[in-house]
Amino acid sequence: MKRLALALLLAAMSVPAWAASGTLTTSGSTCTATGVTCLIVPMSQDKGAAGLTLSGTWTGTVTFEGSADGGVTWTAINALPLNSTTAVTSSTGNGTWQVNAAGLTTLRMRASATMSGSAIATITPSFASARSNGGGGGGGLPTGTGVVRVDSSAGTAGELSGFATTSGSNVLSPGSVTSGKTLTIASGGTLTCAAGSTCPSGGAMVNITATPTAAGCTVTSGACTVSGGSTTTVSFGVTGTAIPGTYNALKLVIVGRFSDTATLETANLTFNSDTGGDYDCGRIYGGFSSIGNDNSVNGSASMACAFFPAASAAANYPSQAEFYIPLYAGTTFYKTASIINGVLATNTAGQINNEFSSAAWRSTSAITSITITDGGGGHWLAGSTFYLYGIL
Repeated sequence: MKRLALALLLAAMSVPAWAASGTLTTSGSTCTATGVTCLIVPMSQDKGAAGLTLSGTWTGTVTFEGSADGGVTWTAINALPLNSTTAVTSSTGNGTWQVNAAGLTTLRMRASATMSGSAIATITPSFASARSNGGGGGGGLPTGTGVVRVDSSAGTAGELSGFATTSGSNVLSPGSVTSGKTLTIASGGTLTCAAGSTCPSGGAMVNITATPTAAGCTVTSGACTVSGGSTTTVSFGVTGTAIPGTYNALKLVIVGRFSDTATLETANLTFNSDTGGDYDCGRIYGGFSSIGNDNSVNGSASMACAFFPAASAAANYPSQAEFYIPLYAGTTFYKTASIINGVLATNTAGQINNEFSSAAWRSTSAITSITITDGGGGHWLAGSTFYLYGIL
């Protein structure tokens, strides 16, 4: 008995002043104060995390719980071991865990199954937030289905509603909105507006490369990349899933190069597979070469306004082109586009031009698909990459 008392005294002396420690010897279904069944620690507003430690010689189960209403209601909380990314809500052995306690008023460690021996429980509050849900692994949202709020008000624009999460983890499942839709998570991990929802506003740009069906390139991690050596055309939404009409504008970014026997070749864009002579483009260029302008695309079969290096250009230089298309989903006006194009002007390294273009598509139809073709009849080189964004 003296040895046990001495061990408990030494353990208490090793606990930091800002930590709390207790000895659990008897299981119970609930408790309202620290004792032989529970260790309960209040969390002040400046504490966003805590470390939980179990030591001693014991058998049984200790459950980790938190309360957001001063201890009236208790819920099991996810805790992550320091050496693992797998969350747990209880333990049958000694160890150390982290929990994210932001928004909680109280934490407790409760002996929840038949106990023998003495489990020394310690809770150490911390100013900084812990890794997501207590120690890492897969995001900061609780498991199950519910509402996650990012402001203090209920039912306002700052919430994500009805997300179902993967059982046993904190990772939101792609496309897992079930009710009260506001946003959905696409397969590439990006947030997009869910059907039937009011989209948030404010100009945020969302990567939607994986949303419409892509052809001619492979979508991985928000980018669509050409992998073969014979891809003349890359498209989004021509077949299968169309480009969603839930954004205020589209932005298409291309980084690539062509195979043609030429210094430069155009990337020819068409919308909704229209090749009927409905495209116009005016261009201003300058940089290495003299400043100039042209309006060579007028009533053409494609929007041939951006140039990319081809086989005769200096090796390894790609071109970058950005197409900004506002009101793409509208049905009142013809569609317009602004294009920024940085391109190698000659076959000599370093001789780069900046090109700025304004373009139009003579159609009031909403844009549901985009096709980008090598204007010289060759193909996009492997590694050429395409990104499609929706702007809120």
